[in-house]
Amino acid sequence: MEQQKVSAGSNILVGAPARPMDETIVKSLSELMAQTAGVIEAHLPQVFIPDTMEEPAQVLIVVIDPAVSVDKVMQNVGGGLSRILPAGIHLDIMPMNPQHELFSPVREAGCQIFGSQQPLQKHSGPTDKPWWKIW
Repeated sequence: MEQQKVSAGSNILVGAPARPMDETIVKSLSELMAQTAGVIEAHLPQVFIPDTMEEPAQVLIVVIDPAVSVDKVMQNVGGGLSRILPAGIHLDIMPMNPQHELFSPVREAGCQIFGSQQPLQKHSGPTDKPWWKIW
């Protein structure tokens, strides 16, 4: 499995794909994520990283439990992909910590294939309504 580093401060664009991946492959990927220890969530958004990617592509984003070895999870996922993807089809994988700044935009893209859609933790600060409104 080839690793590619994304420079700090790189602009990363995330959104829903115009042409989603075949549903049978997505179902198999979802099953692989469910069978892989340490995977909290998995998403298949379209991603574009200027200066790194030639064109936008669907990327498997694997949100990993911080207490688990990222390398071990990625080895298991990579091995499973070789059984799922047809010959000649390539899929980039991006491991992600749930505290990463891209976690929220990835969820907002609406391309989750595995895991619970728990609400994002809100930071303390002003609320949307005055303290005296109870509804």
